Amino acid sequence: MRSLSPGYIRLLELRPGNPNDVLEFELRVEKLVNSPVYEALSYVWGNAPAEEEAQGYRITPQLAVALRYLRKEDSSRILWIDQLCIRQSDVVERNTQVGMMGEIYTKATSVCIWLGEAELLSPHLWKLASHLTMEEG
Repeated sequence: MRSLSPGYIRLLELRPGNPNDVLEFELRVEKLVNSPVYEALSYVWGNAPAEEEAQGYRITPQLAVALRYLRKEDSSRILWIDQLCIRQSDVVERNTQVGMMGEIYTKATSVCIWLGEAELLSPHLWKLASHLTMEEG
């Protein structure tokens, strides 16, 4: 994977499939000022090390689960995901891309937020919801 030039981002085309299918995707480079159409994913990396293999990329189990839930059965989905769209081993690229994250999220058509699987987070979500409701009232 080559380093990104200033003003460019990588986007991930998540190929269609069922939840238990192998994850398939393609990374492509786009110039951000050209307004590519994509969704951004904000998620919890989790404490587990990147161990799951997805097309030669090591990703965290949390991201693997999120991608399986976000994948459509009949069409591709274009996503910006920091763990895969930024070459994490390239300090210069990582710092440059982190500096662009505000613009990357702002230019996304939508931002998906993944907190984890529902059964694991339900008590936390109810606590958050009740807290937000109390502050609004």
